[in-house]
Amino acid sequence: MNQSCNDVDFFLIQDPFFQKTTNIKSDFSLQAIVSNKVKINDKWYVLNDDIEGFKIVEIKNSQVILIKEEKVMVLKLYEKNNIFIH
Repeated sequence: MNQSCNDVDFFLIQDPFFQKTTNIKSDFSLQAIVSNKVKINDKWYVLNDDIEGFKIVEIKNSQVILIKEEKVMVLKLYEKNNIFIH
């Protein structure tokens, strides 16, 4: 049995590799990055430290990546309270 597809069918297909990004407000504020240390909410942390259940997994030039279970949080320097969760 041969079924025809129309253009509407293709719009209903979801990309299995797409990760939804949500822009949220948070109490975390990335204030500084110095070498392998980061200052968040007036406290200094290093790679693999925990902050309220989130683990620091990567420190880049202008951002820090934290993970808690399935959520990935990106704190960006110079963008206070702009946090992206995947």
